[in-house]
Amino acid sequence: MGINMRNWILVLLLAVAGTLNAQEETHEVKAGETLYGISRLYLVTIEELIEMNPFLAEGLKEGQILSIPDADYVVEQEVRPATVQRDTNRFDFYTVQPQQTIYSLTREWGITYEQLLELNPRLSEGLKVGQVLKLPKGTLTALRVEVQREGYVLYEVQPMETVYSLVRKFDLDDDEFYEANPQVLEEGLKAGQSVWIPEENIEESEQPVSIETEHVASDVDDDTTQTQLSKYIVIRTVSGESWETLSAKYNVTKEELLRLNPELISGVRPHRNLIVPRSAEPASIADGQTRANNRFHQMNRRSLKVAVALPLFLAENDSLAGLFNMGQASPQVVPQSTVAFDFYTGLKMAMDSLTSYGLNIELTVYDTRNSQAEILAIANQLRRERPDVVFGPLYAANAELLARELPNQWIITPLSRTINNADFSRLIQAVSPIEAEHLQLARWVNRNAPEANLIFVHRDKESEARLVQNFLQHLEASNSRTVSSLVMGEELLTTSTIRNKLAAGRRDIFIALDTDPVLLTSFINNVVSINDTDIAVLSTSRLMGARTLEVEKLNRLDLYLSDVEYVDYSDTNTHVFIQTYRDEFGNEPPRFTYHGFDVGMFFIPSFVLGALQNPTDPSPLWYKQGGVMKCHDFSRSAVMGSHENSGTYMLHLEDFIWKKVFE
Repeated sequence: MGINMRNWILVLLLAVAGTLNAQEETHEVKAGETLYGISRLYLVTIEELIEMNPFLAEGLKEGQILSIPDADYVVEQEVRPATVQRDTNRFDFYTVQPQQTIYSLTREWGITYEQLLELNPRLSEGLKVGQVLKLPKGTLTALRVEVQREGYVLYEVQPMETVYSLVRKFDLDDDEFYEANPQVLEEGLKAGQSVWIPEENIEESEQPVSIETEHVASDVDDDTTQTQLSKYIVIRTVSGESWETLSAKYNVTKEELLRLNPELISGVRPHRNLIVPRSAEPASIADGQTRANNRFHQMNRRSLKVAVALPLFLAENDSLAGLFNMGQASPQVVPQSTVAFDFYTGLKMAMDSLTSYGLNIELTVYDTRNSQAEILAIANQLRRERPDVVFGPLYAANAELLARELPNQWIITPLSRTINNADFSRLIQAVSPIEAEHLQLARWVNRNAPEANLIFVHRDKESEARLVQNFLQHLEASNSRTVSSLVMGEELLTTSTIRNKLAAGRRDIFIALDTDPVLLTSFINNVVSINDTDIAVLSTSRLMGARTLEVEKLNRLDLYLSDVEYVDYSDTNTHVFIQTYRDEFGNEPPRFTYHGFDVGMFFIPSFVLGALQNPTDPSPLWYKQGGVMKCHDFSRSAVMGSHENSGTYMLHLEDFIWKKVFE
């Protein structure tokens, strides 16, 4: 019996030792891992991990040895292409390539994101290079047919090439190029990418230039389509160009063009190679008012009929009507008309500046009083007057009503970010929608943080989760990016919940698309207290609308914002604008005066030059322009038939000053 007892004790000790060994299972933290990921790996809770490893309260670090509560764990193996169970009878399969995005793939395949997500649930964690996607049967078969597109040739984009240089090189219209390559609209153009070019245009572009050239420069400009010369460049004319457009575009006189190109005596014809002075860079309003002067000179002796429809409440401001008609604003206007007066002041400053170039503006002002009855009455007057463009109304409902009454009238709603212009081809939203700010953030991540640990901060609401999913569609595929969410329910966020999302040995980027002030305040206060220099925070302009946020705390963060407004006080044009306002009104220009000035300086030349380019269709000439506060960029959206401004700035807070990263 003594032996049996000893055996029983031995068995018991071995069982206990086995239990202890199971409890002491360890894990070495690797770069990029998070507590959330490790907890899923071993099927335990984050709280259990922290309880066994108290040092985790200070954050997860690469190389740490963690004790795991239980040995009975399941390791999630990453799905490899070779081990995927492929039912090729019912599905197609595709391996993700670098720089692809969910958005570009769904457009290329002609399926919705929801369809793709249903077949591939892991897409909610972001797109991975080498990831195998399951597709509806026939998707890739249709794609292979597409690759053999009749009449088109695939062209590989070379370094430094742009859409502008390609359409000039192959004598295409922007519309033709984007129609053949819609993915470029959203994702941009990248070196090494293949784009469709009509076969006949490829053949024409390969014809040798029959002009004797001098020394070839090594730094080829995007704007040249042929060989560069030491003093001259060779350009190729496109359809619709004339003496006036060539002179303005290349800042060269008609006499100089004739001297260099005697054959022009018979007129300007498309698809011809011409020599222009190398210093004659194409003028662009986007380069600022100083360089835009050459283009502005085209407006000399031109006319434009402009109508302004704003809630001015002139009856209530009767004593100020005389000053208003002279273009002078007053701080004593009734409150409901303040924004309108400020905007009109800036708009009139722009008109004064443009008329100095010889442009004749026929102006009519209407008082909408923010009343739909007044809008209907104004619509009747506009039918008779037939202006080239209407600035206003300010508010979405009024703008949509006016567009419904006047479907063929160009209408610019200058401040609203919420209009629905899908059914109104000539209703223009001048301020970028919030979605444009989200796209700017996605571009920043693609450019600066392809392998980071992304954490989306939002409330526990379906609408906010949907914003995250939409954002993920625009992120390029990554080799090792991690994606998770920090969700606030009924309880506020805490420092420990934020720490649990940090990755070992990798840059952590929190993205706050949610605009709830309680969420933002709770998050900012706690993330600041962590004091981790590897943390960056990305958000939209609406972050600054949370009045409970302290600027001092924001300044301690590595904080980036996408915004539709930015004033560069070091810019000469900004100085001129501010000083002009000070001289006339004796104080600083209000926020919406900046908006009015930028709207006028962008849209009035757009309509004048558009009509000059094509008198039979006086549509605006879309381009990109950075103003004193706003960036207008209709170069993409105009091609799609939607007139929303996609121009935004990416800003970084440095020593309490916002610095522009890019636009």
